[in-house]
Amino acid sequence: MMFRTHQMANELGVSNQVGKGDSEFYSLQPDGTYVLTKKGKAEGAAAKQTRKELQAIGIETVFCNLKTQVTGKKPKDIYIHAKLTVIDDDFFTLGSANLNIRSMAVDSELNILSDDDATAVHFRRTLLQRYSGGEIPQPKQYGDMKEFFQRFQEVALKNQHKMKEQKRITGHAVPFADERSAASIRVP
Repeated sequence: MMFRTHQMANELGVSNQVGKGDSEFYSLQPDGTYVLTKKGKAEGAAAKQTRKELQAIGIETVFCNLKTQVTGKKPKDIYIHAKLTVIDDDFFTLGSANLNIRSMAVDSELNILSDDDATAVHFRRTLLQRYSGGEIPQPKQYGDMKEFFQRFQEVALKNQHKMKEQKRITGHAVPFADERSAASIRVP
């Protein structure tokens, strides 16, 4: 697990899903707040961002792995290099670039940003239907996504349990999980 991956998940309020970083970088206080541990300070970890804090300002986050499954076999990760972000059914960005020096200065990468709201909604509806197995009705353009996200998370959690029981999953989404350490490896 990479430190930056943990910190990105922290910004989304879901760092508890990413490795051992929360226990390595944050200490839960009796009053329910978090403080940085010595390791968290040494690594330069950002302050703990909770999902509840984001929800209070109207931000909902779902952080999943995508899995594919063939009957009788364990689900396998689906690797997609492209990144798609749809924001408020208004605009989207799609491409292959990562936010790092290599993607921005060395590799041949391409991203587009568009304010074509019809295409943004099409992307959102198509992908979320596929990832949820088509089980959850989606709101129309600019509709309230709260119930959909709640039900999407339920499908993902059920899929996590189905995988443990070696049962077929619905759609492709399971909660992101990585149990590796998020701390840097120091070479003397």
